[in-house]
Amino acid sequence: SQRDAPAGWAPTLWLDPGAVRAMVGESEAALSQADAENADTYRRNGDDLTARLITLEAGTQTALLPYQAIPFFTFHESFGYFDNRFGLDNHGAISISPDRQPGAQRLKEIRSELAEHDRVCVFSEPQFPPKLVDIVVEGTAARTGTLDPLGAALEPGSALYFSLIEQNRDAFTTCFQDTM
Repeated sequence: SQRDAPAGWAPTLWLDPGAVRAMVGESEAALSQADAENADTYRRNGDDLTARLITLEAGTQTALLPYQAIPFFTFHESFGYFDNRFGLDNHGAISISPDRQPGAQRLKEIRSELAEHDRVCVFSEPQFPPKLVDIVVEGTAARTGTLDPLGAALEPGSALYFSLIEQNRDAFTTCFQDTM
């Protein structure tokens, strides 16, 4: 089933393994219809990929379950689908758009909210300088981490998507563990 993104969410649907499973099913059906001669191959490949995605999603859910109540901020709104799928407590983005730096008022709001929590994480992304995140967390109890919605440093290949989700899962769990 297709999930509608709330207004303002970045088009990073691929960060939700459940949505990717739906894409696999749609792709398999379309390819089978267009090329009926190879429908069995598309079905087998789709079934194999779906099974791998179910395992990935279950493992990620299990790993993140203990941390669902820990608030966090991201550099920009790229992890909405991920944190929605896994029930994480996203308190917003430092920057509404990666192309625009946040204003002084936005930084003040975030620093004020950080001060309200004993445990909180703030995540940067490798595509953007981490200096802004460092400024936001300076003098607070917040921990920092790096999330990568694009898998910029990952090796291309059949494992790339799984590595992307696992890498981000591990970034969340590491930062959340550091808050304890």
